[in-house]
Amino acid sequence: MAACLVTIVVARAIAQSRERDRRRIDPGSGIDSLELITLGGSPQWIQIRGQDRQKPLLVWLHGGPGFPQMPFEQADREIERDFVVVHWDQRGAGKSFRWGMQAGEMGVEQFVADAHELVSLVLKRFGREKCYLIAHSWGSIVGAIEASRHPELFYAYIGVGQIADFPENERARYDFALAAATKDQNEAALRDLRRIGPPPHADMKSCVPMERWVRFYAEREHPGLGAVMFARLALRSPDYSWNDLARIPAGYAFSYEALWREIYYDTNLFQRAPRIGAPVYLFVGRHDKVAVPSTVARYFDALAAPAGKEIIWFEASAHWPFFEEPAAFRDALRHIALEDSVK
Repeated sequence: MAACLVTIVVARAIAQSRERDRRRIDPGSGIDSLELITLGGSPQWIQIRGQDRQKPLLVWLHGGPGFPQMPFEQADREIERDFVVVHWDQRGAGKSFRWGMQAGEMGVEQFVADAHELVSLVLKRFGREKCYLIAHSWGSIVGAIEASRHPELFYAYIGVGQIADFPENERARYDFALAAATKDQNEAALRDLRRIGPPPHADMKSCVPMERWVRFYAEREHPGLGAVMFARLALRSPDYSWNDLARIPAGYAFSYEALWREIYYDTNLFQRAPRIGAPVYLFVGRHDKVAVPSTVARYFDALAAPAGKEIIWFEASAHWPFFEEPAAFRDALRHIALEDSVK
């Protein structure tokens, strides 16, 4: 066992060293920074990377809640050629998770305030008036609200796997699993789903059977990425210590439990972000069973976006188009930046 542990530690050190070499940035023209800052009175980590510090700023709000993007950013390193990318481990997530954190430190409005403080800090540091705001999954709740309140700060808002109406989204997921199980004549699935009934559910425990069967049938339709891919990327990350790696599952569990009820019962962007003054782009995976495309499309149709809006479909993706179709994802971001430069 000791030999096995030593082998794992050495293999990881070698992988991290190779990753450092692959991602090296010329400090004369670019930026590669990992920093502990304070947002809303809470210490939180950010990473700023770009091949050319004169390129547009792209602030990335990760999903979850509590599932950081920073340890996986190496999967789409090419974005750093076109943007200065700011990754942020939100409070309770990844490197920003602290053992002993309390649920009272969490809340949608607190995350929106943190995001606004981060955007303001980054703009001031780089002497810019605007940046691009990209948000994935849970982060798209925070991102859409922030963009709706402060459109003057953003060249564009880009929602990936956009969450719009969580209760409606969950009902659609339940209906998908129930229909698939009925067609499949899967008695175990039907028994579980009928036992818990359709959403809304009383607690997180009641959601587990639905989540299991949604994932089961979603992966039959479109194979998922799998935990192994995420683990492999995280293990290679030079920015994450062993202790930081342990914070990923701990932070995810804590954040989800702390925010579940508020997200479930009080997340409706039709009411909270009905208008976004900056240009809006929604990136939608055709096979997404987390952010159901029909709900995303309905929000897109209802959204007032005087500066313009566009929905971009990723035909071979589910919830993670930046991993599943990285070239198409990069091209879409370049298209947005090019359009902005022409205006």
